[in-house]
Amino acid sequence: MPIGPPQFSSPGSLAAPYMSPAEAYVWVSEDVPTPPLTQNARATYLLADQLTQGRRYRSFALVNTALLGNGYWQYYMTLLTAPVEIFPPALPLMTEVWQSWSISQGEMNRRTAQAMLTMQETTAEGRRTTECISP
Repeated sequence: MPIGPPQFSSPGSLAAPYMSPAEAYVWVSEDVPTPPLTQNARATYLLADQLTQGRRYRSFALVNTALLGNGYWQYYMTLLTAPVEIFPPALPLMTEVWQSWSISQGEMNRRTAQAMLTMQETTAEGRRTTECISP
């Protein structure tokens, strides 16, 4: 079942230009902006429909996209999905389960900072390697 941007659903696709939450998700039928989960971000609740192997599904999703700088961006999504015929009666229970956990903002910030540090270290190592190779 394709979930998210089609360019990320294709094998070998690792990057794409920045997209807003509604643009980054496929088959959106409704969207409602909500406060972002991270800095420099936008977040949206989406109601979306998809067809997978001949069966219709409906999803309620929270999508957060954030500009990280230097052409990088972050895509985060959490969703509830069920076959379309059982989605309405199943939504309250799925929502209860979904709300029983939460994302630690501190952990999200720590992971983002670690990713940025890793990218900086990789860039620095590339420069050192280039300096050693250059005559």
